[in-house]
Amino acid sequence: MIYILWKGGEEALDCFFWRVNYVDPRIQFTIERENNRVLPFLDMSLKRYPNKIETKIYRKETHTQKYIHWKSNHSKNCKLGILKGLIHRAHLLCDRKEDLLEEIQLLKDVFIANGYPKKLVEKTVNQSWKT
Repeated sequence: MIYILWKGGEEALDCFFWRVNYVDPRIQFTIERENNRVLPFLDMSLKRYPNKIETKIYRKETHTQKYIHWKSNHSKNCKLGILKGLIHRAHLLCDRKEDLLEEIQLLKDVFIANGYPKKLVEKTVNQSWKT
């Protein structure tokens, strides 16, 4: 992953991008352009400010919010691992407290909708604050 803050204009960037991809056909780069100072990258959103970059969780519009249902034939450890992993990801990627609280609430709602016991979800979230 390479971040470039380009000040040469759109046409010059397109030219540079074309030249980089022309060097070796086996190595091809893709380009994402920010929109309103926001750049989605993988599962995070980067927002650029004059002196810093803030991150938070990003989901495509097509994300279904479906995870392994609590009543599925998976081990309890597997199902809890998914919940704990997503909570941990939120703690790592959300720079602002407001974004973290919003993400944690979303995860609570999603996992309860996927059949997870409410008390278990609450307990898992509460334990995440300790670490």
